[in-house]
Amino acid sequence: MFTLILREIEDNWVFLLAAALLACVFSIATGWHMYSINGNNAESLIILLMANAACGIFIFCGFGASQMYWDKMKKISALLTTLPVTRNQIFTARITTGLLVVVIGFVPTVVTTTVVSNLIESSSTSHVGLGYGLSAGIWLPIFLFCVATYCIGLQAGWTSNKIMPTLGALLLSMILIEVVGIKGFEVGAYLILIPFIACCLFRAWHKFSTAAL
Repeated sequence: MFTLILREIEDNWVFLLAAALLACVFSIATGWHMYSINGNNAESLIILLMANAACGIFIFCGFGASQMYWDKMKKISALLTTLPVTRNQIFTARITTGLLVVVIGFVPTVVTTTVVSNLIESSSTSHVGLGYGLSAGIWLPIFLFCVATYCIGLQAGWTSNKIMPTLGALLLSMILIEVVGIKGFEVGAYLILIPFIACCLFRAWHKFSTAAL
């Protein structure tokens, strides 16, 4: 399994690099902004994290589409199945790598927010931090949205046309982030995102496991 994951990373290093650059840009921007206002206003935090996710759409969605598209075009899985590995192992390694890209692209901004928030709170008696509970209530739905955009990309990658389905997936991702914004960061967002992710992953697994290699 570890070898399969390494292969996915080697084949898609451009997306991992892009996710790392995204994380660097927004981590620096978040840290600078929070220090400049001497606090971590919840509204500013939401805007920065949503912007991180919105920019990440192109990376996460594009990565999912690229994985499935090139697998179909280059018959990668057909080659791998000649080795002592199963389709489920290949699919699991592929999804694990996709989640890794999402984590690399989004989580560092959250870590920066938490660290800077604690530093500011410890150095200011008048500052009231957001606290872990409220912070998690803000970033966790946005993280799930990032995973959902990756899953949307998986669906787009099954077609032989590379451009139009990917553009459609990007549009759907834009619509999804609007829905999350409308529902807010409470139960409504989870009720939309978690079933959506589960359905997308099941559909991707079903198509992959039943496709002729």
